[in-house]
Amino acid sequence: MVAKKVVYLRGAYNLFNFGDDLALIAWLAFLYDFQKPGPGNLGIFIEKRFRSVALLKIAQNEMAEYSEAPDIAECINEQFIKFCIPIRFPSAFSLIRGIKKGRILSLIGSFFLSFIILFDLTCYQLFRKCFFIGKHIDFIKRIDVVHYIGGGYFTDWWRLFVSGEFLVILFYRIVNPHLRIAGTGLGIGPLKKKLNIFLFKTFVKRFCFLSLREEQSSDFIEALGLKINKATLGDDVLLLFPYFQKLKEFENLGACPHTALNFKDFFEHDYRLAGEQIDRYLAGQAPSSARIEYYCFGRKPGPDDFSLTALLKDNRSQPAIIHDPYEEGWLQFVGNLSRAQEAIGFAYHFGMIATILRVPVVSIYSKDYYKQKLMGGIKQLNRQAVIFSIDDVSTGRLSEALNTARAIDQNKIRDDMETKYKAMKFQYTSFYNGVLFLD
Repeated sequence: MVAKKVVYLRGAYNLFNFGDDLALIAWLAFLYDFQKPGPGNLGIFIEKRFRSVALLKIAQNEMAEYSEAPDIAECINEQFIKFCIPIRFPSAFSLIRGIKKGRILSLIGSFFLSFIILFDLTCYQLFRKCFFIGKHIDFIKRIDVVHYIGGGYFTDWWRLFVSGEFLVILFYRIVNPHLRIAGTGLGIGPLKKKLNIFLFKTFVKRFCFLSLREEQSSDFIEALGLKINKATLGDDVLLLFPYFQKLKEFENLGACPHTALNFKDFFEHDYRLAGEQIDRYLAGQAPSSARIEYYCFGRKPGPDDFSLTALLKDNRSQPAIIHDPYEEGWLQFVGNLSRAQEAIGFAYHFGMIATILRVPVVSIYSKDYYKQKLMGGIKQLNRQAVIFSIDDVSTGRLSEALNTARAIDQNKIRDDMETKYKAMKFQYTSFYNGVLFLD
């Protein structure tokens, strides 16, 4: 009997950010399809965090089954109970989140948790015996591939993530030297701080395969002088291309034409002026265009797009619908967006999904982080994509931009995307066959 191969999917999902959750869904769909014709027998693990993916109503007959990876703090707590030690740690994720919010107790808890892990890891190295983290070490020894799925989390803004993953992989490779590490659909940067660059460079050297979502990230890897197996294949959400095309086939059923509008709750965005300009533009349009349907790409405890959208919606004189994927499910949410006749939005994955659905879309960014995501990631799919800065939003500019978006040959874009989807699927299938079954 062939031993089960274990894949551990890591990334920024399960944090109530729809784009990152959709990247996980894309890989569950791919791995489900990957197992059907091939050797199969995969064990797939994910991180649980807030379990937001579970609210997106995934069809189990079309997605690979998965289990939640054991949390190292919970493993230690189990041993504390066994040894009658009256201390309990929050999850490792909760501690990191607390540190980011400046909580002293989280910092103290992280220090003691790290001390216990280091002590037990030393015992394991010297005596092959652990007191507290044996269950987690057994899990690490089973893993064949740690796979970082799509996202833009290797950046100065996510400095705790960069340093944390550096330590995680260092730990994992000590326990399991044969572990393979890969990344797909990743956006790298902006990375300007020397320490973050050093940690990332040391970390990414261990990758056996790296697929990037835009050329700017590829150029950054080249500038670091890294010689690793890499390709620029685009965003992982493109793996859902067949699903999106089926939804598009039913675009005229059950919904009125509308303008899809998206706002992203991000600390660098100030929507007051932009919102006024968008309202002025829409007020002068035909009734079908003036009908607004809002699309939220996050909610608490993640990016609170829902509350922000509700606030902006309440300031409008006309009623409007708010779509929330964590209420509707991902297929219904994307299906509703497929029926829009035009779209204006700030979230990266809003622009990405609208592009794949062939909805004329104008994407608006703020500052360098989102500029790289939108200008690089979306234009990787559609070189003619209409994208500009929040500082340039005006009624005239919106009208001109949407006219340009409507004039794009969507059938040609679809053919180009299908070619890129097939190239992506071929590369990922080849990688997984090679790393899991041909060594």
